[in-house]
Amino acid sequence: MFATVAVAIATLAGCATPEAAQSPAPEAAAMPSPLVEEHKLFARYVGTWDADVEMASQEPGGAAEKSKARAVCRVTCGGLFMVTDFEGTMMGSPFIGHEVMGFDPRQQKYTLSWVDSFTPTAATGTGTFDAATKTLHSNVTGEDMSGQVSSHHGVSVWSDDDHHTWTMLMKAPDGSEFPAVTIRYSRRK
Repeated sequence: MFATVAVAIATLAGCATPEAAQSPAPEAAAMPSPLVEEHKLFARYVGTWDADVEMASQEPGGAAEKSKARAVCRVTCGGLFMVTDFEGTMMGSPFIGHEVMGFDPRQQKYTLSWVDSFTPTAATGTGTFDAATKTLHSNVTGEDMSGQVSSHHGVSVWSDDDHHTWTMLMKAPDGSEFPAVTIRYSRRK
């Protein structure tokens, strides 16, 4: 029985061997799916994306920093989560980031956790998707590179199935939001 439970858990977590995944235990097959309609959004992101990154200058009137990056998105754990692996450069140094996104049916919100090679702690947040405008809004809190807690509003807008733009909006001293980082994604063919 314990082996059956282990195979069922590994299959749901996306960790089972191909042979075990093809023949799940009868008990696992009878389990109701925890997937909800909102999990379908993840399929839109699956694939490899070329990214044009523009980071606002830290100096007043300074030029924005532009760079290239790549993101690979996949769905895992039976469709419950999306994992994104991001690689590029920031301030002339290699930059690596990983995001795990899920949907919490109790909160009725997307949940995310982000880690990267520039900050020692994870950023976490929640978000909502507006199907009419094809826009994912998220509110994220984490430490910045100086160790200070900061928050931002992320906006991901889809122009079509192969292009979307993500913008990190930060608060200015006057309370208005400004685009600190903009990433334009194009699906690699």
